[in-house]
Amino acid sequence: MAPETNSDLGADDRSYYEGAAGYDIESVRFFDVAHEGAHVRAVAQAAELLDGLRNTSPRSVVVLVTDAVSDAAAQCAVALLDFGRAPVMVTRFVPEFVGALDVVIVVGDAPDAENATRLISAAAGRGAEVVLAGPASGPVVEDIPRGVICLPAPPTADGASPLRTIAAIAAVCAALTDTQALIDGPADAIDFELRQLSPERDVSVNAARQLREFVDGARILHTGYTPVGAAVAALISALWSAHGLPSGFVGREDLARALEQTSAESAGNSSGAADDIFYDPLIDGPPAQVPVKTIVWAQRDAHLFGARAEYVETDGVAATGDEFSAALRLIVRGLAATAMRVE
Repeated sequence: MAPETNSDLGADDRSYYEGAAGYDIESVRFFDVAHEGAHVRAVAQAAELLDGLRNTSPRSVVVLVTDAVSDAAAQCAVALLDFGRAPVMVTRFVPEFVGALDVVIVVGDAPDAENATRLISAAAGRGAEVVLAGPASGPVVEDIPRGVICLPAPPTADGASPLRTIAAIAAVCAALTDTQALIDGPADAIDFELRQLSPERDVSVNAARQLREFVDGARILHTGYTPVGAAVAALISALWSAHGLPSGFVGREDLARALEQTSAESAGNSSGAADDIFYDPLIDGPPAQVPVKTIVWAQRDAHLFGARAEYVETDGVAATGDEFSAALRLIVRGLAATAMRVE
């Protein structure tokens, strides 16, 4: 017998998402994560739609984002990619200067479809070359003006995809710089990573599950010692917060100060409450601060006591040795951690 669909459950029934009726909650959460490779491959296969941008020199590239996830992903993509001489900006509004000399990339899941459609129409109406990597279906896609290039999404995917945003921006970058920055290699690398992160794999071999257990019960700081590591860390910080794991990003130059301040704060609030059988939070105030856990992205060694380093080993995996593919694999690893449960 086929499982119930979302429509069968009713608008207010959350049992599908809460693991009822025999559903495994980790598998349900992992479903969207498992489409990240498909998102990248779909954009790569549609890259020929961007051939009209080759050998052009736009005045600027404007990335128009419609939600928090696409905003963070776009910032990450701009940090990872080289657009040559074209200046790039990420914004939620169409700048007044946008016109026929500019390229506008619209990305995101567009929670406000009417506003997104209005912004796309405004950019296209001014003569800008507009590329849309929006939702798989719905009014945003159905109402796009003529001439807008629409990059397809996998038909079975649902929800915001950070790698779809990055892939769309990378595809435009590849067209403008006449390079092959986005090929099947990154998608293959992502799929390889996803197989290692499957919920069926236990903590001894699953980096995403290890990550989730490492930060359980702690305040979380993400950082990176290199430009790539910092770009990945900032995006994963936003993704974790959006998925209910509140965390923050701190640059390498501010990391020592941040850790020193949190340590001093914890020491100042340490009152031995855990050892006092007469401790009453209503009378004695809050207990000591929870610990701070630091994750260093794109680094083989954290060089920091008690921190965890996340790195991609590429040996033996075809076409995954470049920094771009490695960064996408790390982003998928961080995203997969939000799907894991701590027993």
